[in-house]
Amino acid sequence: MLLRNSAISVGIKIVFTLLSFFISLVLARVLGPEGFGAYSFCLAILILVSIPVQSGYPMMLVREIAKARGLNNFSFIASIQKWTFSLILVTSILILIVVFLLQWKLSAVLGSIRSSVFYMGVVLIPCVGLILAQGAVMRGLGWVNVGQFFDAVLRPFLFLIALLYSYSIGLSAQSVMELQVLVTVLVLLASTTVALYVQRGFIFRKEAFSEKSKGFQWGQLVLPLMIVSGFQLVNGYVDIVVLGMIRTDEEVGIYRVVVQMGNLVVFALAAVNQILHPMFARQYDAGEMVELQKLVTTSARCILLLSFPIVVIFMVWSEQLLSYFFGVEYIAGGLPLCIVAIGQLTNAAFGSVGALLNMTGHEKDTMRGMFIAFVVNVVLNLVLVPEYGMVGAATATAISIFIWNAVLRYYVKKRLGIESSSWRRA
Repeated sequence: MLLRNSAISVGIKIVFTLLSFFISLVLARVLGPEGFGAYSFCLAILILVSIPVQSGYPMMLVREIAKARGLNNFSFIASIQKWTFSLILVTSILILIVVFLLQWKLSAVLGSIRSSVFYMGVVLIPCVGLILAQGAVMRGLGWVNVGQFFDAVLRPFLFLIALLYSYSIGLSAQSVMELQVLVTVLVLLASTTVALYVQRGFIFRKEAFSEKSKGFQWGQLVLPLMIVSGFQLVNGYVDIVVLGMIRTDEEVGIYRVVVQMGNLVVFALAAVNQILHPMFARQYDAGEMVELQKLVTTSARCILLLSFPIVVIFMVWSEQLLSYFFGVEYIAGGLPLCIVAIGQLTNAAFGSVGALLNMTGHEKDTMRGMFIAFVVNVVLNLVLVPEYGMVGAATATAISIFIWNAVLRYYVKKRLGIESSSWRRA
């Protein structure tokens, strides 16, 4: 059962990666670098603004509901859902109020085109937060792959279909955001229906809500998880935001394509980690440190072996690939793609450092590494982007990836006595 679920999770990851790539390909073609840049910049801002709504809650729900499910404590499950969903909605409303109160200021900073795209997309903030939370509830109740399906497969699939259907009539950055909102609302309705079906045996029972809410205690649980997830999101989008604030939408569009292609390098790392998570936890809890070291070394070398050819291809044919898939307007991203690919190769070479720490109860060390990488990333982007544009953003990203992995490797050796990297001697 574990092997089957892990294989399906890897399959979902593969589908999500492919759908994301094809969505970027279609948007890059139909919007051009400038329109794609405006859309990508606004989407990055929306993701960062929604950190208090989307971060932390899914991981907490999966963990706490899985524990309660083992004890058949359905009143606890209903209570923590009610608290989480209420907090997501209230926080979303507060964010929307602040955004609209600052509308005149934001419009002056963003400009007319970006403003129309951004304000159309604010509907995504509560919708995506609820989709992620509902998926986490289903995963905690044992419906692991169903819980991942809505955000990782259904939403990008429907969005891609909507883009292809509208391709012939022409699209703008604003109309693309409208399609994104429409698809997200439909997916929210579908996930709500399935979530209610999964919980049909207890969610509407009177005794399901008999347990008193432990809001303060749950808040203490979710806060560190929110900080970790928040740093991850900021590290993933700070280069887009800084580039968009200082340089042109055209550069942002080209760089967004570069980042999407660079993510293909660590696809093996992300996919293999889905299988490694429970294996790391099980061997660590059993005290099988020699076997754990062998597993870590073998997996790290497999990840590097799968990642290295992709980097070589990007280094040799970066401009040709960008031109063939996205158009001649994106050739300028050749050098940034090489830099980002090298940075992601170091990510693969260091192995599953984050997964090791998280699965062995050392989440605080992961948070420290993320904070250090976040500071380095922000400072380097602010220093390099004004002068070097996309090349500066790519360099900042590559250096921060290396530092993040180096710090986490240090903590893995310190806490576990394990060498996580692929270059460990036999």
